[in-house]
Amino acid sequence: MADRNFQKKKRNDVRRKRRPVLIFTGEDKNNTEKQYFLSFQEQHGKYSIQFVNTGFDTDPRGMLKSMESAWKRYELSAKNGDKAYIVLDMDCNPRKVKLVKELEVL
Repeated sequence: MADRNFQKKKRNDVRRKRRPVLIFTGEDKNNTEKQYFLSFQEQHGKYSIQFVNTGFDTDPRGMLKSMESAWKRYELSAKNGDKAYIVLDMDCNPRKVKLVKELEVL
């Protein structure tokens, strides 16, 4: 039988660029905030939106720790356009305002 010269198909190895990930966390069950931020994904579609469950960590420091662990778990990177946000009610609480200002320095 004659030897056929078949060429291997060259596949395009360029991968599709993933959408930037926005992760949010908030106090309590944050259903209102969740609906609000999911509307960005529906309207624009250029972000993948995730929500971090903080469990019982509803103080700003605990929420930051939960957010940092989620950032590592999802292997996110600011270079890829990924961002993280903590949504909380300040309620004119001086103690909470002071704590948030301290955490901003970190």
